[in-house]
Amino acid sequence: MATAKTVLITGCSTGSIGEALAKEFRNRGYHVIATARSLTRLSTLKPLGIQTEELDVTSQASIQSLRNKITKLDILINNAGGYHPGMISDLTEPQWQAVFAQNFFSVVNVTHAFLPLLLESRGTVVNHTSQNPYFAFPGCALYACSKAAVRQYTDNLRIEMHPFSVRVVELITGFVSSNIVTRQMPGRPGAVPESSIYFPIKDELKNAWAGGGLQGKATPPDEYAKKVVSDLIDPPGWFGPWIWRGWSATTSYWVWLLGCGWKGAWDPVWRMGALALLKGRLEKEKQV
Repeated sequence: MATAKTVLITGCSTGSIGEALAKEFRNRGYHVIATARSLTRLSTLKPLGIQTEELDVTSQASIQSLRNKITKLDILINNAGGYHPGMISDLTEPQWQAVFAQNFFSVVNVTHAFLPLLLESRGTVVNHTSQNPYFAFPGCALYACSKAAVRQYTDNLRIEMHPFSVRVVELITGFVSSNIVTRQMPGRPGAVPESSIYFPIKDELKNAWAGGGLQGKATPPDEYAKKVVSDLIDPPGWFGPWIWRGWSATTSYWVWLLGCGWKGAWDPVWRMGALALLKGRLEKEKQV
C-alpha cells in the first residue's frame, strides 16, 4: 500500500485559510502537518487526525526544531502572514522590518529549511501571496511590498528548481472570509495616527481597509480550499506557475493584465473614494 503524501502548511490558526487547506488535504488522504505559533490555535485540527505542531515562522530556532521532527515532505505551503494597512508617510523602519520578517523572510527561511526534503521527493512549494502586489491600493504598501517580494522570490525559485523537478507555485488570493477579514483587517485602530496627513479621512480609510461592504461577498474558506487543492493535485496535476482564487481574483487578473500595457492605467480607479474626498477638502482649504 502506497504511503500517503505529506503536506506541511504554515499559518493554520482557527478560521484561517491554512486551517481550511489542512482540512481539505486531509479529506484527500494526505498526511497533513498543520502549524501555528501556539497549539491552542490548532484545536480544531488535531481531532481530525491532523498532525499539529508549533511553529513561529519568524524564529530560526523554531523552524529548525520543526525541521528536526520531519523526515519526509511532498508539499510545502507557506501560508503564514499578516495584514498590515497604513499610509507610507506614517510608517517607520521598524514597522517595515517587522512585516518583512513575518511575510517575506519567513517564506525564505522555512523554504530553505525544508528544501532538501522537497528535492528528495521532487515535491512542490506553494507560496501564498495576494492580489495586492499587482495593484497600488492606498494604504496597502506595507503588506503589498512584502508580498511582492514573495512573488519575485517565487518566480526565481521556480526557475532555479526546474532542473530538479521541484514545482513552485504562487497562490494569489482575492477576498476570502478568513480570520484576516474577520479579525486582522478591522483590528487596526491605530493605523491612521493623529499626526497623519490622512487623519481627516481616517474613518473612510479604516472602512476601506476592513473590506468596506465586501465581507459578504468573500469566498468561504472551505470553498476556496477545495478549489485550490484541486488546482494543485487533481489530474493533470498542473495549473501552471500561479493560481488565482477567492472572490474578485479572476477580475483582478484581467484588470492587471489589461493594465500591463501602460503603468498607472488604473490609477484613476484607486484614487477614488477616500483619496478623492481628501483631495476635495484640501482644494477647498486652499480657496479659503
